[in-house]
Amino acid sequence: MEDVRHSIWDSMLSLLGEKGSANVNLKVSEWNEENNIGIARCSLDSVDDLIVSLKTMTDIQGARVNVLVKGVSGTLKSLEKC
Repeated sequence: MEDVRHSIWDSMLSLLGEKGSANVNLKVSEWNEENNIGIARCSLDSVDDLIVSLKTMTDIQGARVNVLVKGVSGTLKSLEKC
């Protein structure tokens, strides 16, 4: 999960800068290594910034990635339905 978090931060820093990245308030709350599926949390005002940062990621620790955002929700319970 640390590799994923670092890769997201790197993408946010290059796209948003330090101040913009700090405003996102990123938390990777779940990550399934087996399926490569996870949940990232952020502040409400930064949802679009996080999505764009995720979509511009090209690799995690040298492994090529293509991020697919399956859903956005205000609660984790609603997100489980996505």
